Amino acid sequence: MGAEDIVPTDLVYRERVGETLGFLYNPKHRWYYFPRMERNEAILLKCYELDGRRSRALHRAYLV
Repeated sequence: MGAEDIVPTDLVYRERVGETLGFLYNPKHRWYYFPRMERNEAILLKCYELDGRRSRALHRAYLV
């Protein structure tokens, strides 16, 4: 994923404004779906390399 795929997005609350990152569509991105996950299960996403370099893990969660 390149910097051209990243879009900063404001999170506006009554008492403050934060920011998160959104991502533009790119056919090189790979998404995985876990349809049989239970509510008591979790997936760990690697966000940092051992040497402290940041890596990116696009993710989205939906509760049903």
